[in-house]
Amino acid sequence: MSSLVVHGDRNVVEPPLGRRIHCVPVLGDADQFPQDRLIVDLIYQAVTAMRRDADPTAPSVLIVNLSLGNVRKPFQGRLSPWARLIDRLSHSYGILFCVSAGNHTQRFDIASIATMGQYEATRQPDRAKRTLEALSQLVASRRLLSPSETVNGITVGAANIDAVSDVQRRTARNRVDPYHPMVTANPSSSLGPGFANSVKPDILMPGCREHLTMVAKAGWL
Repeated sequence: MSSLVVHGDRNVVEPPLGRRIHCVPVLGDADQFPQDRLIVDLIYQAVTAMRRDADPTAPSVLIVNLSLGNVRKPFQGRLSPWARLIDRLSHSYGILFCVSAGNHTQRFDIASIATMGQYEATRQPDRAKRTLEALSQLVASRRLLSPSETVNGITVGAANIDAVSDVQRRTARNRVDPYHPMVTANPSSSLGPGFANSVKPDILMPGCREHLTMVAKAGWL
């Protein structure tokens, strides 16, 4: 994530970020939340350490990237403790939190498509329409993941945009681009609504063009 913040898409020839970044690890083994600590406490300590009156670690930081989320805590209409903490810290210290909307990688079915070849042969925009219709049936189980319902922060979703060349993309065999040339949220990217039925995510940023792998299952994919 630090590399993405500094360099962006390495397929794009552009200068790196001109500012330094301050990294604070909060995950434990295997990139999991520590079993003996509350993630809310870890985030609180990390941010307050940056801005405390005595010996602050990063007093000039104004933007905090938080590409973390709790897959066991989808948004259910009430702000989670993690989101409330972010809103409080944002107000107290004047920090803008950029929070990932979260990803859902579960399989989903596309009706009336019997084979991968049939799906690949389906012309656009019909292929995109069928994919979106399938995902629309699963909105309740693909909600925002805590703390992306934050009110004071910016919730960032992943758009199907990248700078990979067509030549390089040909190596991705047995994968089908569901949307191209349509620009929209990736199939895995969580969607709102947020708190008080607010529109979430607040913004879509390039998150690579996700391709789908089809798994045959009783006439569905």
